[in-house]
Amino acid sequence: MKTYCRLFFVVILMLFQGCSSQQILKSHYDSAEQLLDDAVQLGIPGISVCYGSVDNYQCLQKGMMELESKTKVTSTTQFRTASITKTFTQALLFKLVELELLDITKRFTDYVQTDITKNIPHIEQVKIIDLIRHQSGIFNFTNTDDFELQLFTHMDLNSEILSPDDLLLYVINGKNSPSFLPGESTEYSNTGYILLGILIEEITGLSYAQALSKYILIPSGMANSSLEGRLTTSTLAANYTYANAWERLTQSQVGIGNGILKDRDSLNEANLYNVSNERKFFNAWAWSAGALSSSATDLAKFLEMYLDGRYQTVNNPEKIAQYKTYGWMGGTTGIDVLMMYDVKEKNIYVVMLNATNAVINSNDIYIKLRKLVHQ
Repeated sequence: MKTYCRLFFVVILMLFQGCSSQQILKSHYDSAEQLLDDAVQLGIPGISVCYGSVDNYQCLQKGMMELESKTKVTSTTQFRTASITKTFTQALLFKLVELELLDITKRFTDYVQTDITKNIPHIEQVKIIDLIRHQSGIFNFTNTDDFELQLFTHMDLNSEILSPDDLLLYVINGKNSPSFLPGESTEYSNTGYILLGILIEEITGLSYAQALSKYILIPSGMANSSLEGRLTTSTLAANYTYANAWERLTQSQVGIGNGILKDRDSLNEANLYNVSNERKFFNAWAWSAGALSSSATDLAKFLEMYLDGRYQTVNNPEKIAQYKTYGWMGGTTGIDVLMMYDVKEKNIYVVMLNATNAVINSNDIYIKLRKLVHQ
């Protein structure tokens, strides 16, 4: 899978150890502000973090949400979160279960049958819980070169958003067969979460964005969160990648001219490219699988409510008690976001960066913040 197509969501036990990129940062910091200043000096355009105990955390921002306009990151700046969106899709589904509108043990086709979805192989055997757990076997459309080509061509047009039906065309009519039968194994699939978005719309009678706002964002007081699309907020941070990504991307099928990176003149003096520039809907195609934008303070609010039991996901707080550290990550080119929970210490960490292929990443910042909190 190419870097450009990677939308990932990770729920893992993390026993972090030092890595080479961390050595670029100092071994010790007296304050988080010093740490973030250093990160900006090392080439991260903008960064927003929250850290500390669940009921007493601090939030801090540094750098620029957009370099070209010299607009600073503030507490209300929204960063694209990529696959962290899936956590919110899960929370929304479990809210519908709580309201007795949904039974996740039922099959997808018990709720949804459209001209496109009915042509997905084995769809009649797929349970909703299979989609949630990435156990449906349905092919992940972001694994195809054709998807890259179509995505970046649309992005250049700056006027169209790939629809859920556009994305499902990659898995019907004999294209990209399932990897296994439903429930037999586990394989990451953005396609599954697109189907879950369609399910949410069918059950609620609302758009996915409206349902997310009604059942999750508004009750949580998450005023600085939204789904990227036609109403993309002016407080949404730009996204950047360093030139080493340019070398890989121009060697793919996307190619110079049709691709997102057209020529080296698009790089600034720091060899940094704004991948979202003049693309209002840069990540909107990801929809219920990855189009949420949010601030660090809003993600911290969600974590606080989730850990308090007010929201459920496939792994609730009781289930994660067995872990030392439990986390969610979201990223694609230009997007690097992390949420972590230190189970033993009951501390939360949110790290949001608007650049990739830099010398440091969100995980490096998280490790340093964790050491700072434990001093």
